[in-house]
Amino acid sequence: MQFWHILAAKLAFIIIMEHVVFVVKFFVAWLIPDVPSEVKARIKRERYLIQEYLHNYEVEKLKIQLSQSFIIEPKPGVCTATDMHDVLSECL
Repeated sequence: MQFWHILAAKLAFIIIMEHVVFVVKFFVAWLIPDVPSEVKARIKRERYLIQEYLHNYEVEKLKIQLSQSFIIEPKPGVCTATDMHDVLSECL
């Protein structure tokens, strides 16, 4: 009977140590980031610059389209807010 108690204690020790190792491993993996903070900052900056560039490109494109539409098809009278809305919706 003493053999089984010793065997059970050894098995319990192995299982407990295995779980301790897993917990330590997961804690260390959580502690160390996958992507360094400097790289994250560069990615955010690059994303912002691309977004800004695309916004400026679209604004310039719309300005050109609006200026061409006024040159080719000038609307009679004063341009009101509804006319500008129509011009913008036609350009888009």
